[in-house]
Amino acid sequence: MIKNNFISFMILFNLVFKNIFLSLKTYIYCFVLSSFLFILFLFFNYNINYNLILPPLLMNLFCISIFCTSFYIGLVIIEWKKRMYLLKLKLGEINVYNFGVVLIILNSILFILSFLLNLLIFSILINYDILIIDSSILGNLNSFVFSIFFLNLILLIIFLTVIVLLISSIFTKSAFNIIFLIVFILMTVLFSDTLLDPNLFNQNMFYIIIGYLNPAKYFIWTGMLFTSYTFYDFYGITQIIEKYFQGSFSPFTNIYSTIIPSIAFIVLSIFLYIKFFKWGVKK
Repeated sequence: MIKNNFISFMILFNLVFKNIFLSLKTYIYCFVLSSFLFILFLFFNYNINYNLILPPLLMNLFCISIFCTSFYIGLVIIEWKKRMYLLKLKLGEINVYNFGVVLIILNSILFILSFLLNLLIFSILINYDILIIDSSILGNLNSFVFSIFFLNLILLIIFLTVIVLLISSIFTKSAFNIIFLIVFILMTVLFSDTLLDPNLFNQNMFYIIIGYLNPAKYFIWTGMLFTSYTFYDFYGITQIIEKYFQGSFSPFTNIYSTIIPSIAFIVLSIFLYIKFFKWGVKK
């Protein structure tokens, strides 16, 4: 039984893997778009921060890839539903569990490749003095912090993958699902403090309220609280909110206030995905 399930899983994985990696759109959305946004916001933050980008924000910029790859996964699933491709796959040994796991793994692979590409771009910009950034600041992040940071990213990948699968089933028409997916990704990335220095909007009440309603913000801030060492030394919060001790507002200061909601969002999203995911939609 276990052997048969594993064989079915690998057949599904290979099939989906080939469909995704043989598509030109994969490289446009996951690599070209991701790198473009990374460079754009790297330069933007570099200029507004007087050439100083600290580890929490810098690591966030590398995370742009997660939103690009998850958005693309969502588009692929909606397109497959439109072509009734998922209904054909379902004729085999496929269920919501192994299908979800396959896409989480593939999204992780896409993110890792995109992350490495952005890291290469960053290295080129630094080595050729296009950007004057003391890259040694990343050396302050020890192996434990990096491990926790990437574990948190895995949790974010799981959440976003499951959510885009769920979004593909909200409406009966694929066009509405695409619109909803675009709005969701834009709102998620814009109000999560991924792209811009949190100091820019930490006094804007509208931004703060919407941010608290944004699940991705809890994951992003978990990463920042670790990469700033706030979890160990509270004065590390100044790497995120520069004037925190002069009265500037910080949406989170305690690691538990971000980790617990993050886990809750993952559990809830998986439950909703299992219950409401549909294998086909109307065109």
